[in-house]
Amino acid sequence: MKEIFEDITAKLRADAYANEEHVRLSLVARLLQALGWNIWNPQEVNTEFCPVRSEDSTRVDIALFAQRSEPAVFIEVKGVGRIGRNLPEIERQMRDYNRNMSAVFSVLTDGRHWKFYLSRAGGEFRQKLFKEIDLLNEPTSFEDIELAFHAFLSKAELVNGGALREAEQYLNSTRRERVMRDELPLAKREIETQPDLSLVKLLVRRVAEAGHKISEDEALGFIRESASRIDAQEQYEPSLAPAPIRPGRVPRQAPKGNATLLLRRHQKVIARGYANGNREFVVLAGSRAVAELQPSGRTAKHVRSQLISQGVFRKDGDGYVLTQDQSFSSSSNAAVVFLGISASGPREWTPE
Repeated sequence: MKEIFEDITAKLRADAYANEEHVRLSLVARLLQALGWNIWNPQEVNTEFCPVRSEDSTRVDIALFAQRSEPAVFIEVKGVGRIGRNLPEIERQMRDYNRNMSAVFSVLTDGRHWKFYLSRAGGEFRQKLFKEIDLLNEPTSFEDIELAFHAFLSKAELVNGGALREAEQYLNSTRRERVMRDELPLAKREIETQPDLSLVKLLVRRVAEAGHKISEDEALGFIRESASRIDAQEQYEPSLAPAPIRPGRVPRQAPKGNATLLLRRHQKVIARGYANGNREFVVLAGSRAVAELQPSGRTAKHVRSQLISQGVFRKDGDGYVLTQDQSFSSSSNAAVVFLGISASGPREWTPE
């Protein structure tokens, strides 16, 4: 999806989306299709949906149905820059959409800004907001944006319940915890380019810059808890977990002067790699990859096919082994190829 986000952000900067319909059709529908929704099936992607049968004037711009019995997501679409001061009124409107037929999530977007609400949570509607994304926020990488959209808006995650669990964790976090959750992937990405930095100290610094103070012990505990939560979720969701990795030869170290990064699955190191300074990520020979791509990892299909046909990937037991060092355009691309699922490189590749 990186190419899609790159194209959308370029169009946003060029003011190509001139009205609400441009945003709904050329931007939102495009993203929904990439996230696994059949935008041509009105029983799945229902536009101008009436959630309150007795009020014909009450219509949701887009209602997503992961299962036909009840709506998964209500999406309210506005023209670019048209949220601003009207936010309280729009939130009341979204609250009314959920009055009789509540969706799991409600999403408000003007194409650039995305606000995610857990519709069925208690309290005022504004208090149900658990995630905000700005597609033109420079510090945020396309990999991190893709990860967030996949987590909360992909059909697969809504069907298997992963989106709801992740949203509940976000909403139940304190403001400081939310900042730590948002800053940790960015800190890990910064570590890629400056491997001499300490992840703990870097997280403390980034959280402080966002207006909150945490100790190094708190940062370390949060990093460890985050890693444990990822492992637990993968074990809870076998449909998204990769095939087991058979013990094999441990790949060699990165060349001198480059920090070796490790790719783990279920606590086992399956690959080693490093950022080579040319905006590429190199995975070392001997690294292992899972045998099958899961639906969320389908973006890696073409790359994997090429590596197999060229003999760079060799079948070995229940997976593939890399026969030579191989460069990728980013650590996230490498992670998807080797894990077989949608993955964020800064989160998955960790210092040795």
